[in-house]
Amino acid sequence: MIKKNRVLHIEDRFHPSMGYQINFFAKYHAPEIDFHILTSNSMSIWEGLTNNINIKKLDEEFEQKYLVKIHRLNTFWGETQKSNLWLTGLLKKINDINPDVIYVHVIESYSAIRVILNTLFKLKKIKVFTDTHTLYNQFKKGIAFKVQLLFLKTIISKIITKKNIMVFATTPENQQILLNDYKIPSNYVDFLPIGTDSSQFYFKAEDRNLIRQKLEIPPNDIALIYTGKINERKKPHLILSAVDKIKDGIKVNLHIIFVGPKIEPYFSSNFQLDSFHSIDNIKIRFIEPVDSSILFKYYSIADFAVFPKENTLSALDAQACGIPVIMESDSTNNKRLEKGGLLYQKNDLNSLGNSILKLIDEEKLRKKLSHEGQQYILENYEYKSIIKKLENYILDK
Repeated sequence: MIKKNRVLHIEDRFHPSMGYQINFFAKYHAPEIDFHILTSNSMSIWEGLTNNINIKKLDEEFEQKYLVKIHRLNTFWGETQKSNLWLTGLLKKINDINPDVIYVHVIESYSAIRVILNTLFKLKKIKVFTDTHTLYNQFKKGIAFKVQLLFLKTIISKIITKKNIMVFATTPENQQILLNDYKIPSNYVDFLPIGTDSSQFYFKAEDRNLIRQKLEIPPNDIALIYTGKINERKKPHLILSAVDKIKDGIKVNLHIIFVGPKIEPYFSSNFQLDSFHSIDNIKIRFIEPVDSSILFKYYSIADFAVFPKENTLSALDAQACGIPVIMESDSTNNKRLEKGGLLYQKNDLNSLGNSILKLIDEEKLRKKLSHEGQQYILENYEYKSIIKKLENYILDK
């Protein structure tokens, strides 16, 4: 029997039912890899989505389905933070698992820094990889961030060079961060984008018809969809602000659908719908979060999607389902929307409104963007291909 390579993925938080990068790494890992996930017990960032969920049962089901092993640790502090958890007993647990390879996600995390530092000591013989998801809009002005940045570019970058650690960028923007801000030499940086899974995200006409009937959306009406958290960072209320500017130019029935958790106080403060109550041809609907496994059904009912802020991964899933996407122009979105959508000028509601109106009015353009965008995403952002590239590194192919 050929010995498998034991690969340990370290991620501060992991939810078996979510559609994050690590979930797909597990789903599509090669048979010759013994796949382990080391993470925390923290579910705090999914507050409101994990009520009455038996995470132990979900872990067991995920392990059985994808032939992986999940290990969870308690946290010393940082429970309420999105990142930077301190996992208690991290190094001891790594020693117990005894991996051949460690992929520690997010180079800026305490877990990654602890692992990279210990490649000089306790983890000398283990091959290590890491990555970043950080964008410039996440840079902070405080002293703590400046100290972290100094540490990354003076200490961590030198260890990366000394220990031959490959660091993966997940967007064009954070590739520049690795090179210019963290001072990691270019031969230790490669591009491994966030992707999508065409076996999970695809268009299905039958579901389009069924869900439209359920939501009382006639077949020829236009449906605009937003999926994700309804919160301050993603600012989905900008969709309504932009539509308000173009409402007199909308001559068809438009349904605006928000799918995701409503985060307070943002939701109550920004979704006052009084100005739309008297408009007969614009309907607004909020749908509670749905499992990622059935999200394709909701994309299928839509004619296009709008993600007004940030570089959301949902845009890739939407394009895989064959719907055009509107996002704000920046280096990451420009790359993801080389085909398949429209970019609006950042922080310009008139530009966003005009883009929305253009897709409402021009059916031929929607069809063109739908076809081209789907093909582009599947050729460049399909997880099966992305993971094969990673595993060629891991298995020294």
